Amino acid sequence: MAISKLENMAEMVKLARMLGLERHAVSYLATLPPHEIRRLREAALKRMFVRDSLMFARLAKASRLLPNALVAFLGEKVFGPMLAARIAGEMPTERAVDIANRMSIPFLADVAIELDPEAAKHIIAAMPGERVRDVAIELLKRGEFITMGRFTDYLSAKTIRTVIGAIRDDEALLHIGFFMESKHRLNEVVRMLSDDRLRNMIAHAQEKPTELWPEALGLITHVDDELKQRLGDLAAEQDEEVLAGLAGISHQLQLWGDVLPVVACMSAVSQTRLMALPILQDIPVMEGILKTADENQLWEALLPQIKRMSEGQLAQVAEIATSLPEAAQERILVAARAAGLWDQLFEMVASLPKPKRKTLEDIVARFARLDDSLVDELSGQAKRHGLDDLLGIAIAAIGAD
Repeated sequence: MAISKLENMAEMVKLARMLGLERHAVSYLATLPPHEIRRLREAALKRMFVRDSLMFARLAKASRLLPNALVAFLGEKVFGPMLAARIAGEMPTERAVDIANRMSIPFLADVAIELDPEAAKHIIAAMPGERVRDVAIELLKRGEFITMGRFTDYLSAKTIRTVIGAIRDDEALLHIGFFMESKHRLNEVVRMLSDDRLRNMIAHAQEKPTELWPEALGLITHVDDELKQRLGDLAAEQDEEVLAGLAGISHQLQLWGDVLPVVACMSAVSQTRLMALPILQDIPVMEGILKTADENQLWEALLPQIKRMSEGQLAQVAEIATSLPEAAQERILVAARAAGLWDQLFEMVASLPKPKRKTLEDIVARFARLDDSLVDELSGQAKRHGLDDLLGIAIAAIGAD
């Protein structure tokens, strides 16, 4: 399976942020799978915290000699956010929460930026929801979407609802969702949002498509199939001009590997509307889609869309398919058989003029020779689609050998 460009992008941004670098400084990692970049980031973060953990544990222990109010004052006025963040992870939960409640919201936001959420998850989970909400609003003012995304995993559903209710900027929700650490939590978070808020998020994506459409798509691709359909259908409700713009960005940024699984989950009405877009009849765009489908093993997601295409579009797709390497054409056949998509495949073949069918005839015939049980199956499909003249005869000849 090919690397998800969107997930890879999010992980590189988070790594660069942690190291205090610009994103381009880690661009050489772009070929790594996202989980490898995340492992590198987590290992580096752990190294930073573990290195001096004994010293911070001693400071936390020594602080027990002082009243919590004084520790909060010293933390904010003397030690600063970085030391406070390191010491907090070494404190008992109840005491750490009491001290945090005595600190100002701006300072707690500073601490949150320096904090390792995993090391302080017991404290994060125990913080009052209203306090978390106020810190979140402060972080939002600063554009600290990465910090907010990293903390989401450790908050209760009730606290997340409180924070979402306080965030009026739906564009910000896109940014936060893009940087969430555990994507499985997105299902829970997205279900907390009304259709109106989700539509607003999609509207923001269309206003800044180069910047925000990848983030919106990154959110959609990581939810379950039920939510993929809900979000995909909401996107498909947009004006044709908007959809064409989003498709154009997907082509420009080569995001079809993330788009196709979403399209596969959408309703038939939405799929038909998407397939009718003029931009999807541009040869370079369709070539990019077919190439991506092959590289990402997504033929089972793309082939069902054939029945949504116009005759002209279908013929165009079929002709592009004949120009693919033979290995790719064989992968199409394998996917069609595995997913029970012979009808779609033969419909595509039938759209070709007779001279063009010869290329696919050779591929199908070779494929049939590899598995004798396919001969009757392929011959029957050929007859159903009126292909006895060329393809059907070739397949039947194999059976007679």
